[in-house]
Amino acid sequence: MMKRQRPTQRCMQLTPRQALFIKSLASGGTVTQAARNAGYSEKNLAQSGHQALQTIRLKRPDLMNRLELTPQVLIEKYLVPLLSATKTKFFQNKGKIIQSRAFPDHQTRLMALDMVFRLMGAYASNRSRQSPTVAEHGVKIVVVDAPHPPLEKSVPSCPPAS
Repeated sequence: MMKRQRPTQRCMQLTPRQALFIKSLASGGTVTQAARNAGYSEKNLAQSGHQALQTIRLKRPDLMNRLELTPQVLIEKYLVPLLSATKTKFFQNKGKIIQSRAFPDHQTRLMALDMVFRLMGAYASNRSRQSPTVAEHGVKIVVVDAPHPPLEKSVPSCPPAS
C-alpha cells in the first residue's frame, strides 16, 4: 500500500497569476474583475475566478482566512447580489442611444440559484437518480422471445427451364 505524501512547499505556493488574483480580490473587486486583472481567459471569467478561488483555498486555507474570505463572506458579498442581477438593454435610432432599460438577468440569477443549491447539497446524488434496483422493489421482469415456426407461404411454381 502506497503512503500518502505530504504536499511539498513548492506545491503549496501560489502561482504569480493566483497571487495577482488574490490581490485584486482583496482590494474589493469582484471575482470576475479579479480574474480579468490576473489575466485569466476572457471567455468564462466568472468560472475561471471561481476555480482559481477553489484552488487557492485548497493550497492556502490560512491565506483565505487571513483575508477574511470565508464562505459566509463570499456568499454575502458575491453570491447574494447575483440573485437580483439585471441586464441593461440600449435602444438606438440613427446611431444615437435614445433609451435604456434594465431587465432581470434570468440566466445569471439561475446560475446563482444553482450554485446556492449545490452548496446546500439540495440536489440528489447521481446514484439516487439512477433507476431503482430489483432489491428495492422486489419485482423482476424477464422478457423471453421464443423462436417462431416459419410461415408457410405458397410459392408459385416456376415453369421448367427449356
